[in-house]
Amino acid sequence: MDKLEELYKLQKSFTERFFIEKQKTTLADIRSSKEELVKWNKEYILALIAEATEVLNEVDWKMHKDMKLPTDARDRLLEESIDVMKFLIGLMIVNGFSCDEIYFMFKAKSAVVEKRL
Repeated sequence: MDKLEELYKLQKSFTERFFIEKQKTTLADIRSSKEELVKWNKEYILALIAEATEVLNEVDWKMHKDMKLPTDARDRLLEESIDVMKFLIGLMIVNGFSCDEIYFMFKAKSAVVEKRL
């Protein structure tokens, strides 16, 4: 198993357990209801925005202010970035995308972006 597949399986297992144990529903039930899918897409996107804001707070981005970053800033930046990644993969799982679909679309999109460069 490659590393992307391992990350995907870890997140898929967590996402399935989250919905079964905490929401008393399944991914299949969510995908079969437009209202539920819209609700959970919104929830995941809002979580992504919140986590991306936390990533932003870990970097010295304010031009007018000299922030004193702690020595563990790099570790916190990585940790917050992982939170973004987990919610992003979770969003794709909720919508039924497989690891292979994500991989092939990432490669296809990368080729498009590379051409633009």
